[in-house]
Amino acid sequence: MKKASNDLEVRPVIEADRGEWLRMRTLLWPDCPEEHPPEIDTWLARRPMDQEVFVAARGDDRLGGFLECGARAWAEGCRTGPVGYIEGWWVDPDLRRHGVGAALLRAAERWAQARGYSEMASDADVANDVSHAAHGAAGYEEVGRAVLFRKSLGVYTLPWAPIDRTAQPAFERELRRELPKGHALFGKAVRAIARRVDRDDVLFEVGGGPRVATVRLTYREETDPARPVTNIHESFEAFRTTRMREDADEEKR
Repeated sequence: MKKASNDLEVRPVIEADRGEWLRMRTLLWPDCPEEHPPEIDTWLARRPMDQEVFVAARGDDRLGGFLECGARAWAEGCRTGPVGYIEGWWVDPDLRRHGVGAALLRAAERWAQARGYSEMASDADVANDVSHAAHGAAGYEEVGRAVLFRKSLGVYTLPWAPIDRTAQPAFERELRRELPKGHALFGKAVRAIARRVDRDDVLFEVGGGPRVATVRLTYREETDPARPVTNIHESFEAFRTTRMREDADEEKR
């Protein structure tokens, strides 16, 4: 295992790190605290081959930083693909400017190199000058900035609501965990796009569209190919004009 400049050990995350990883994840992404525990538990249970989490261990079961990395098919400004990608990076304030962040980055870069990736990419909020400086100090070059816009199109009616992109991976991982061989969605690429706010029903885009599927998640690994219960619609419009309309009428009663 590698050592940071202040002798902290940088290593892959382990089960015993759960509490400290949760603490730091909540500090990095405070807007969605309820999503972190299930995402961490699912990750520790499955340890996806295309992702890794590195931590800086202080000793005495305490951590001082973490970095979540993975692979993306492409990234803005990169010349190759797939590339390694820094999905999350945190160092406790008392350890900043002591080489801990750089040591975490180096561990992630070695992980990406071992998988044949020739580039590493990352992102940061436009206003996060501290992160910009940290990336620059580690040899990362800025490749662009963007001003982002959004407009709600009002396509969903209660009890259905869109899923925030930060929550999408957790629903997708949960579905993959539950699906047994023989299920209609087993082995297919899916993207979580909406959910019923009053039940465990989730709407997934299937294979890049146009088909979508409603799935009632059970939150356990299934063996019966008929579970989790799934209904496939030929398009989002077909779902919107049938299932969503029926559920909205039920909500009004």
